Amino acid sequence: MGTWECYRTDVTGVSCYSSKDLLNWKFEGIVLPAVKDDEKHDLHPSKVLERPKVIYNEKTKKFVMWAHVESADYSKACAGVAVSDSPTGTFTYVGSFRPNGAMSRDPKQCSLMITARHISSTRRKTTLPYI
Repeated sequence: MGTWECYRTDVTGVSCYSSKDLLNWKFEGIVLPAVKDDEKHDLHPSKVLERPKVIYNEKTKKFVMWAHVESADYSKACAGVAVSDSPTGTFTYVGSFRPNGAMSRDPKQCSLMITARHISSTRRKTTLPYI
């Protein structure tokens, strides 16, 4: 069995834990830190970053973190993207956007976007450069 990574969020950023047996977990550190000195930044502690998911992009050889990014009043509704050479970080924040111009509330949809990338790109002339 390989190594499992688990990600959680709080006001300090996104933390990573790893386990080889799913029973014993090791804290790997803050893999995507909050940006405390810029109140307009998506990663500022006053904003909401939830439900991070990490996938591996075979083409770029990068680990890509997708997350639900929100304003404090939940009106932003975007997908946030960060990349890293390792699943245990550190991740570099790329930015946030609304996929195909639609509100994004849950990054589990990214799995569907990856599966349907060709269909989505063909139908809507949309590119998803991180997947």
